[in-house]
Amino acid sequence: MSKKTVKRKKEKRVSASRMPFVFLFTTAALFLIFVFRVLALPEMQTDIASGKRIISLLACLLLTYSISHLAYRRLFQSSMGFNQTDKIITAIGAAAIVILAGLSFQKTLAPNGDNAEYIISAKSLVERGGAYRLYTRNETYNSLAALGLPAMLSPVYALWGLDIVKMKVLIFLLYLGIFPALFLLFRCFYNQRLSVILALLGWCSPYVIASSSSIMTETPFLLFSILGLHAIHRFVHQESWSWKWFVWMMFTVIMTFLVRAIGIGLVGVLLLYLALQVPWKSLLKERKWSPFWSHHAFRKLMILSVPLILGGVLLQLWQQSQGISQAAIFFNKDLFRHVGDNFFSARMVIGQMLYSEEIFRWFAFDNESQLPRHNVLSILVSVILVMGLIRGLLQKNLIAWYTLVTMLLVLFGSLTPQEMVTMRYNMVLLPAFIVLFYEGLIWILELLDRQKPSLALKTLGNLTISILLIQLLFSSMAGNIYSIGRAERGYGDAYADFIQAAEWCKDNLPDDVFVASMKPRIFYVFSGKKGIRLAGGRAEYSAEYEENRLAFFKEMKVTHLILDQASGRTQEAIFPIVDNNTDKFEMLHVPKPHGTCGIVQVNSY
Repeated sequence: MSKKTVKRKKEKRVSASRMPFVFLFTTAALFLIFVFRVLALPEMQTDIASGKRIISLLACLLLTYSISHLAYRRLFQSSMGFNQTDKIITAIGAAAIVILAGLSFQKTLAPNGDNAEYIISAKSLVERGGAYRLYTRNETYNSLAALGLPAMLSPVYALWGLDIVKMKVLIFLLYLGIFPALFLLFRCFYNQRLSVILALLGWCSPYVIASSSSIMTETPFLLFSILGLHAIHRFVHQESWSWKWFVWMMFTVIMTFLVRAIGIGLVGVLLLYLALQVPWKSLLKERKWSPFWSHHAFRKLMILSVPLILGGVLLQLWQQSQGISQAAIFFNKDLFRHVGDNFFSARMVIGQMLYSEEIFRWFAFDNESQLPRHNVLSILVSVILVMGLIRGLLQKNLIAWYTLVTMLLVLFGSLTPQEMVTMRYNMVLLPAFIVLFYEGLIWILELLDRQKPSLALKTLGNLTISILLIQLLFSSMAGNIYSIGRAERGYGDAYADFIQAAEWCKDNLPDDVFVASMKPRIFYVFSGKKGIRLAGGRAEYSAEYEENRLAFFKEMKVTHLILDQASGRTQEAIFPIVDNNTDKFEMLHVPKPHGTCGIVQVNSY
């Protein structure tokens, strides 16, 4: 062996020995950068009390230590099994995330409106035995209502009435189940350490934590869809028919669909995943029926296909008989235009959802944030995600196929291509996106290794992947700090006054009033008074608009208006109408504490 060869091998060993130090130094440096950046955030300086500030930073430190420890052991001590120390470190990381989620717990009902729809449906289930739009004058039946979440909220309503905090506690308890569910799913494909790392990263996503105290479908959908994927994997890979896994699988799949209609994708994924397990080429060569039926995956596919497809068709026919079906919405006349609009919207935001703190702030209704532009980094992350998706599809990975099917359903089914709506629909895929991001990085490393095989390159590549995953963690924790600040300050004075106005109307107006407000469903939750929307999302004042709106109020027999300052449309389109018609409108009450909202009585038209 030549001296040059010996020297080269020695240099490689020295280089490899430095890798642990490089990993620890880089992680520590990134954490310090994160701390200095977080301390400069406005919510850290003004909204979060000093005690909670210390607790939140300590939780971030413990979570960083937990994931870094597991990544270090995976990189440099992979021969050692998942021992008691790893379990303790995992528990520390999970506890840190629970602390961050607890500090982010928002007691106030968010001003989006859909949350009120679920609360009203829960009230309707308890009092009327069905999903009725109680906030409307005719109380029409809602055939498209997703009854999963209202059914879960109905016991809370039956016991305590419209107790918003107790309903949020129920959602938070469901959130606690997401981490073990993610671990069980990822354990089907990865070793224990990597499964824990990916599960912790998915669980601490700011979008996931923000939804943990939101009366919306994201948290229950995430939980049941993850449990459903795990059950599908276990059922499909059983050599014989397992009634235990079949019953659990059908329960989780049905619950996922009941929580959100897009959960129907799990049915398609189940049938598709079964079909992928069938060795079609080898069985077709025999040209006989018996080999097909003897294969467990084909047998399960045949048994399940007919009842599942028939059940889906019957459901759509029943919905159509009630007015409109999901299939009719899906196959609308502008289908391809909607697909194009939704694709453009998804292209703008999905890559940024993994790493951009700014886009999360915008998504969380931060008044000073704007939708970040599509940049080089977001394009690069998107490319890596696509590579991970392709790799997963080629490897028949269940998570990849589920991601593809769900995204296609969103692309074809969503009639609202705005970026914020696209983010909400795809938020439930964030744990899957993290997995695909990892798979994309692994594929890049494998392609490089094929070009020039090198142990040093492979080690450096795996270290880089771990550092990138830890950087995702820092981005997530920065978003969670914003959520903690928002939990402290609420949604602003104008929205607080709007709630006060609704509560005043509950105590001081008769039951037969009909109120126009910016959020009629939220208004109904706090007032019990029916009504309609005050102004459309794109309303602009003009003389023609004033004439049409007054005619609309007269036609709908509106008795009161809620003039708020939380909605730009109210100020720009409705305030001038009231100011120009003082003979028709009378200010009845201005609720405290901030005086930004007024209750106006309609005297005549």
